[in-house]
Amino acid sequence: MPKVPVAAEIGADHGMISAYLVAHSLCEKIIVSDISAASLEKAKRLFALRGLADRAIFHVSDGLDAIDQSVGAIVIAGMGADTVQHILEKGLDPIGDASLILQVNSHVHKLRCWLSEHGFHIEAERLVREDRRYYVIVRAKRGTVEYSGKQLLLGPCFLEEMPPLWHEYLAWRKACMHQVRRLDVRQELELIDEEMMK
Repeated sequence: MPKVPVAAEIGADHGMISAYLVAHSLCEKIIVSDISAASLEKAKRLFALRGLADRAIFHVSDGLDAIDQSVGAIVIAGMGADTVQHILEKGLDPIGDASLILQVNSHVHKLRCWLSEHGFHIEAERLVREDRRYYVIVRAKRGTVEYSGKQLLLGPCFLEEMPPLWHEYLAWRKACMHQVRRLDVRQELELIDEEMMK
């Protein structure tokens, strides 16, 4: 995430990401928001424990409703693609020119499609492995770029950069595809096979 004066985390739950961003000076202040008051209490306790409470603004709020000022970055992580899309669609205005830092637990290609269709371009993608699962983090910003079907399925930045975990991720994704009952799965498997040959 680029350094910004003010950031926001939506659906913060325990506040671990928010606390990390502030502690590592990636933002001076952060809006910490969750729809659950009980979850937000956990975040407040964490910030107090780490001596960071004066650098956070806590809101019990639905989606981007918590953003009442200009922010440089908005983090939404740990949800499904449909949920993230719903949050963004309900609150396009508060986004302004902020960078979107998004991590969805499934169907990242659907998120890429939504971003492209709604006037956002993908600036960066990161691949993280935890235990046996792989997670994709996407950074996007307003701007129009046309992506190919392959870029939307596999990631425009990944295809260009081929990060260290790339081939492991493709093999894992291919294994997951064999358990999926979708009509377009053959095309996706073909693209993965093509990429694994590189």
